[in-house]
Amino acid sequence: MEGLSIILADSALEPVPKELSNHPVIRKYRTLYKKHSDNILLDKSFHSPCMKLLPDNEKRGRPDIVHLSLISLTSSPLYLEKKLKVYVHTVTNSVIDINFGVRLPKSYSRFSSLMEQLFSIKTIIKDDSTLLSLRACSFQELLKDINPDLTMALTRKGRFENIPNIIAQLSDYLRPVIVIGGFSHGSFSKDIEANSDYIYSISRRKLESHLVCSRIVYELEKIILSDYG
Repeated sequence: MEGLSIILADSALEPVPKELSNHPVIRKYRTLYKKHSDNILLDKSFHSPCMKLLPDNEKRGRPDIVHLSLISLTSSPLYLEKKLKVYVHTVTNSVIDINFGVRLPKSYSRFSSLMEQLFSIKTIIKDDSTLLSLRACSFQELLKDINPDLTMALTRKGRFENIPNIIAQLSDYLRPVIVIGGFSHGSFSKDIEANSDYIYSISRRKLESHLVCSRIVYELEKIILSDYG
């Protein structure tokens, strides 16, 4: 396996849409939390009363899911050894490219501020190195950039398969991509399903995204990292 990528797809991470920017709930939130940026994150915990106006609202406004999943991925030995590339594809078709070696904030409030900054300036740079970059990009366009030889999506609605069998299948490919949902409710968009070679479920129970990330990465580490005990 030469390159392994995980995409958090249809992720519930986005700024407050323009059509909600002047809603009383949003104005009150800006005042209460002294938020001056135009790119405050849409968050169901605070903005639920006005989110009913949005299409696919059940999939949106959960940046905490993305935060927990990214912490799970970027704190893993697989990522730290530069054997895993991580991308975030959002429900509004933006893509965040996370460079190797990035240590994301463990605090959700700091993560939220970092993402708001990223949506504002598109690139986070430190010591002349690009840590995070944001661009408009569909899931299909992202796959073209990665150029995988296998794309495997994991969802509760997929065909059940145990993790060892899934990992064994991945091992036969050089540049596989694993797709994990970065949202709480709903299903993958049709674009993701249409561009996935296999769609599996790793549990008959509903598992949270960060748990799926942890279980998959742990099993991969046992194969890819020879010094992993």
